[in-house]
Amino acid sequence: MRIPSNMLWRWQHRGSSHTYSTAQITDATHPLLQDPPSLIDTSTGTPTLPKRAPPAPAPAPVIKPRTPTPPPVQPSPEPVIDFWSESQAQQQREYEEQQRQLQQQREFELQQQQMLQLQQQREFEEQQRLQMERERQQHEELLRRQMQQQAEGKVQELEREVLGLRGQFERDQMLLEQYDRRVKALQNEMNQLNFNSQQRDASKDELIKSLQASYLPHTSADQITMWKNKYEALAKLYSQLRQEHLDLLNKFKQLQLKANSAQEAVEKLDRMQADMRAKNMELADMIRERDRAKNELERFRGVKRRIQKLQRIYPSATLQSHEQTHLDELNRLKRELSDSNARVEDLGKSKGAETAALLAKFNREKSDLEDSIREDDADDAWFDDAHTGALAIVEPAKASRRTSYSVGSEEGRGRPHSDDEEIEIMQAGMDECLKQLADLQQVGIYGIAIVEIRRIWATKRTGLQRGLTDSILTTCIQKINDGIYNVLDAPGQGGNQNATPEYTLSMIEKASTASTEFLSAFARFMDGSGLGDHSISITRALSLAQAIEDVITNAKGITRLAAEDETVEELIRVTRQSAQSAITYFSNVMSTHLDILPRAQRPEVVIQGNMRVQDSLLKVSRVAESLVITEAAHVVTLPDAELGDIVEKEMLNAARVIEDASARILALINKPRNPELSATDMQVHTAILEYVMGITNAIANLIKAATASQQEIVSQGRGSSTKEAFYKKNNRWTEGLISAAKAVAIATNLLVEAADGVISGTSTLEHLIVASNEVSAATAQLVAASRVKASFMSKTQEKLELAAKAVTDAANLLVKAVKALAAKQLEEKNKSKIDYNALSAREYKVKEMEQQVMILKLDKELTDARRVLAEMRKASYHQESQ
Repeated sequence: MRIPSNMLWRWQHRGSSHTYSTAQITDATHPLLQDPPSLIDTSTGTPTLPKRAPPAPAPAPVIKPRTPTPPPVQPSPEPVIDFWSESQAQQQREYEEQQRQLQQQREFELQQQQMLQLQQQREFEEQQRLQMERERQQHEELLRRQMQQQAEGKVQELEREVLGLRGQFERDQMLLEQYDRRVKALQNEMNQLNFNSQQRDASKDELIKSLQASYLPHTSADQITMWKNKYEALAKLYSQLRQEHLDLLNKFKQLQLKANSAQEAVEKLDRMQADMRAKNMELADMIRERDRAKNELERFRGVKRRIQKLQRIYPSATLQSHEQTHLDELNRLKRELSDSNARVEDLGKSKGAETAALLAKFNREKSDLEDSIREDDADDAWFDDAHTGALAIVEPAKASRRTSYSVGSEEGRGRPHSDDEEIEIMQAGMDECLKQLADLQQVGIYGIAIVEIRRIWATKRTGLQRGLTDSILTTCIQKINDGIYNVLDAPGQGGNQNATPEYTLSMIEKASTASTEFLSAFARFMDGSGLGDHSISITRALSLAQAIEDVITNAKGITRLAAEDETVEELIRVTRQSAQSAITYFSNVMSTHLDILPRAQRPEVVIQGNMRVQDSLLKVSRVAESLVITEAAHVVTLPDAELGDIVEKEMLNAARVIEDASARILALINKPRNPELSATDMQVHTAILEYVMGITNAIANLIKAATASQQEIVSQGRGSSTKEAFYKKNNRWTEGLISAAKAVAIATNLLVEAADGVISGTSTLEHLIVASNEVSAATAQLVAASRVKASFMSKTQEKLELAAKAVTDAANLLVKAVKALAAKQLEEKNKSKIDYNALSAREYKVKEMEQQVMILKLDKELTDARRVLAEMRKASYHQESQ
């Protein structure tokens, strides 16, 4: 920062008016200025030397004294002139003059620094005041705008928050700049102190040299040589011990790295063994399932033989009906047995390959560990040798140190103070090295290394697990926020348009289950008992985030079925609350939040978060239940006799509808052609019927795959309970599956009727496109309903997905073909269009107005049609087909 010139002038004026006292310099009674004792013994009869001229007086300092100095004291008539005392006095005066100048320079620099700091403080306060004034003006302006524009209150609130954050940012920037300036000032001060200390040390070194030069004639050469040799021996021994210590530290780091790698290899081996055990358990479960199916098959074969025996003895219609029932059950068990055998074979192949890969990896890790152990043994032998050598160096060093200091204590009393300080420094360094080596010898460096390695490894492992879990939780929070922003708060996003209240309720139930599973997994991981794994917590967290996002999408989709706007707003509000409670749940279980809490309160935080999520999901479920018509939700009220086969009946009904549709399409294909149609129209009709036939065949496969998936879900989910209990327990899922099966049947009938209408001329190509889109939507609804309860990596669910893709592809082909036909018809129609260039101005204007009127009519009809469609969907989405 630049200092103004007037301030520099003022400082110069003040400095020129300062005066310094020189009384200490001219005081003859000062001990340093008195004559030192004579070094020459006059008692021995040494002849008296002639008097010499007194030395020239030292130049007076330039600075003017504040008070007039007294005249110098006149020397005695016969002074005794001593050359050595005069020289020492002169050197002392020069040293004091240098010290006084350095002190003045330090005071002046300190004053400049203080003035600079004061100036910076005033500027910073002025900036703060200006900033506060600007913020106050902006705040007043914002309040005036709020009073003028009350309709934009929310936008103004956001602007106020932005301004506040911006002001905070500017204040933070100013504070950071102040800190930077302070740091630079401290650095300059440190540099100046270092420079002053160097100058002071240099002046002391010069004084020591002068003293050595004055005392050297009185010190013997043998003593100097002895002290020099001792100093060199100590320096050499210290450097050798320091090098040995550094080598030992490097070896300790290498051992630490190898121990870390060995521990990682052991962990990998444990994980592979756990994976092998888990896969063996899965294989054993599959084998048990296959054996159970074989036992069932053998049992029904015995029943069949008994029935045949009874039939030969007592032929009757009742036995035939029982035989037919058992034959159907036998065929079903054969199919299940074949599916189980196929799954066991596939699993055996995959498990065999995985087992071979794991064994190969295990052998490689084992060989690596053996090599690492051999290297560690070699390193331990080297370390023992190095430790023994260090002890061999230390013991002679101790003896030589005691001997040298005992001898030197008598002979070195006349040594200057500087040599004693250097010897003490060397002695302290030697004592520190010997103490460290003695500690290593007593405790054992290898044991310390192992303990330290384990502690560091545990700390790093815990930190990595916490960091990984926090990053996954952050990703889950971001995923839910994206769902809120892109689906729930987006005006143009309608969510899942194929969703129904029943399916949405099943997704809410799935989210509730996922929240409970995350609670149990995270609680086991957090208690430190070793029963929980962070990978399970991560999986459950991702499942919960995905379930919440599905709830958001489907809840936004069923708003189209609400009859009142208040219901729509309430559904969106409670859905947003459920998403926010899930975000709060994830935020509270992060390590940054849990670490500041006592350990006893951490489980309570997790439990409270789960309770908030469950309460919010319950509110969403209540609003979604209000959209379900009472007559549609009848699964719970059905008796067990009807509930046991309700889903199978609906699936069989859908299959029967598909068969009737296929027969109707075959009848249309075999129907005699109208001779009035052209060859092109006949080809178009034949192509349409072929596409519709392909769709019906794909839908038939879809129904078969959905039936198999439903049976697998019931068999895996019911456990030891009955099918009726499973359906009642999962009534929402059951209602959604029934609704999806009915939707597929209705869409197939609409498609066949649209194709018949196009052939007969009562319908247009647009009817066919709409019917094809309805088929695709019903297919997606059926797959989604089955996916809610399907197990992970289920073969039947995979077959269902493939069948649904086949239906969607066939429907897309039909739509593409119909659009091509419509484009071709439009092109032929446009060939005979009117030449508008030949029309007069009046005729052109009339035609233009007619087209505008037609566009307005079509817009009105389109709006009315969309309104009627929305009302129909709100009122009759749940109705059964006649």
